[in-house]
Amino acid sequence: MNNRATEIDESADLKEQILLAAIEEFGRRSYSAASTNAIVQKAGVSKGLLFHYFGNKEKLYHACAEYVFEQIWLYVKERLVFDDSDIFSRVRHSLRVKMDFYKDNPILMELANKLWDSPDRQDIEKQIRRLSGVAQPELTSEPLETLTDVSVHILGNDVDVGKINEGVEIERVLDYLGLLLNASWNRFSDMHGNDPYRISDHMDEYLVEADSILDIIKWGVYKAK
Repeated sequence: MNNRATEIDESADLKEQILLAAIEEFGRRSYSAASTNAIVQKAGVSKGLLFHYFGNKEKLYHACAEYVFEQIWLYVKERLVFDDSDIFSRVRHSLRVKMDFYKDNPILMELANKLWDSPDRQDIEKQIRRLSGVAQPELTSEPLETLTDVSVHILGNDVDVGKINEGVEIERVLDYLGLLLNASWNRFSDMHGNDPYRISDHMDEYLVEADSILDIIKWGVYKAK
């Protein structure tokens, strides 16, 4: 490997070191309370190097947000391989994948949860659409709570609609599922103090409740046998 290639690799490694240290700091503290001194100390680099790569604290924060959601998307995309065309099986599998990521990456999820509830929510939704390949819709004044268009793009492609009651749309099913699963997740998270480490230890409890929600919606969506 030539010197130039070595320098590029070292630069990428240093940037990721800084990003991971910053993600932990921003995840555990508010933006204003987060310390660049703590970040460089944890990353083992100089403050000058931090500002060389990221410019300032605000740009570093946005770089962290982009990194977190790209890592989530890359993980999910690789594992969302569906064995059947049943929409509920696909939703269940997608939940399992997301829970596995949570268990493996509690530090990333600590910041992701904070970002999802932040004023930057709309920018995050746009980023998710960009990563997933879904064209960005016209922005309206209404919140885009469940990103149904992304769910349809990923989960609803080539599903078996023969079992679904007449007049029931996949988009509506995924929208309602998103609302109910999000609400149950928020309650579950609150029960564990919104602590990603405590949450990851009890993830199977959430999946039991999620299965109940899927069964109830399935009963109203599928034709009687």
